[in-house]
Amino acid sequence: MTQATAIDTELLEQYAQALGVEGLAQTLETFDKVIEGYWAILLQSFEQKNDQALRQQAHKVKGACRSLGMLGLAEPMEAIEKNDWQWPEAETLLQTFDSRLAPQREAVVKWLQQR
Repeated sequence: MTQATAIDTELLEQYAQALGVEGLAQTLETFDKVIEGYWAILLQSFEQKNDQALRQQAHKVKGACRSLGMLGLAEPMEAIEKNDWQWPEAETLLQTFDSRLAPQREAVVKWLQQR
């Protein structure tokens, strides 16, 4: 499994036991709605070169991703949140996130379908 599709199946299994597969699927739908708004704010913070706002928003995005076991998405957000970087590096991390979003989501959907 590549980093782009790495998911925390242990965490997903715990959620599936607690919420049921349908509840977890609804959580994924909520994630889809929330992440769109988070992403827009993240990009706005980047465009405005607002370091503090970008780091704060990356923290929110990271948390949303980890809540569904999307490790490959949380990784670049954690780097933006915690690491020292220059703006070109932040842009690369944002691109990494963007390129991993669909594969990560698909990996969770595939995992759900196997339940």
